This record gives sequence, C-alpha cells and structure tokens, in this order.
Amino acid sequence: MEKVHGKTVDGKPNTDDLIEELAEKAEAGYDVEETLRRRGRQMPVVLCASLLCLGAAFPAGSAASSLGKGQARSAAAAKALGFAKARSWLDSAKVQRCARKDRLRFDCLALATGETETRRSTCRLTVVVRAQRRSPRGATATVARSRCRSSQLPVLTYAAARDAIKGEADRLAGQPTAIASLRREGRAYVGLAQWERLAASAEACTVEISATLLRDGKVRLEVGSPSCA
Repeated sequence: MEKVHGKTVDGKPNTDDLIEELAEKAEAGYDVEETLRRRGRQMPVVLCASLLCLGAAFPAGSAASSLGKGQARSAAAAKALGFAKARSWLDSAKVQRCARKDRLRFDCLALATGETETRRSTCRLTVVVRAQRRSPRGATATVARSRCRSSQLPVLTYAAARDAIKGEADRLAGQPTAIASLRREGRAYVGLAQWERLAASAEACTVEISATLLRDGKVRLEVGSPSCA
C-alpha cells in the first residue's frame, strides 16, 4: 500500500507519487504572475509534511520578481559612486543603510563626500532600487533625492605662514634669519630661510621649512636638513 503524507488543500491524498510530481514542477519553475492572473487570486500556501510542497508553491522561477537586500545595496552603492564621480568636488560615496519598501523595492541612504583645498562637501542621497521584472538578477537604481552642503576649510595666509616659518628658522639657527623665498604648494607654504653663521670663517646657511594649517587651526611645520657652506 502506497504511503500517504496527509492531504492537500484540495483534499487529495499526499502520496509519494504526488510529492515527486510537485518536485519536478518546482525544479522546472513557472510564471507566477501568469498563474495568479489566470486564477484571479493569490497563490495558496500548501502545507504538508514534505518540504517539497513548499518548493512547488514557491518555485525557483518566482525569484525573478524579487529583490534581495545585498543586491539592492550593491546597486545603490554603484549609483552613489557614479553620482560622486560626476562632480569634481566629491570623491567618495558609501551606502549607510537600506530599507525594504515592498517585494520589488528598497530605499537606500548614501553619503557622498569630498574635499578641495578650500572647501569640504557632503551630499546625502536617497537611492531607490527596483527589481527588473522577469529578470532574476537585474535591478535599476535612481537617485530620488540629494541634499548637499559645503563648508569653508581654514586657510593658511601668506603672512601667517611666513611668520611661522621664520620663527622656526630663528629657533633652529639660534639667531635671526631671513626668508629668501616663500611659495605655495597645495594647502601648504614652503619657505627657504637663510642666515650667516660666524665661526672660524663666515658660512652661509639655508634650511627649507613647510607650513600646513591643520583642521584644529594649528600650523604644522616640517623642517628639512640645514645646509651650510
């Protein structure tokens, strides 16, 4: 006598042959949306003792119309990075979090940032990711909203850089020095200080010092090796 594993929702015996038939259908897959339209109702969940029944109710083919969180996050990250690269004042972007809105949609929040010599910028993005119907891996991402802000960075002035470099040169030489040249390189100033050292014979000495303004308002000095001849 054939073994029976309960009954289906239609009252039919859930035999080994029926389970095998349902498994074959689950592996083959079918168009869920077309089936629902034909039935005019939602797909029933079949409860039975075998996991194969659940496979038949939700076959592998139905995943074509769903969207996973990892997939949505990857699509949002690519879109946010593209947003940043399209703007010279931004240089990086990262996804902070994603929230599911429905089976086919995630809304993700991303942050794009960048810094120039004088300004720091941030953009908060809302990226909407939707699954492409009838595609198991396709997803489209759109920047639905963006809010950008910029702030002025502290700037080191010529006079402040000159005073800082001369002060360090005076301390190093142990006597007053003169700034022979001062040039700007990016956010820093590089100055050449010179002085005359009196020993058995007079020697002309020079040293190169760079000054950079830090975010806390302090000036960082980098001193090269003095040269005397």
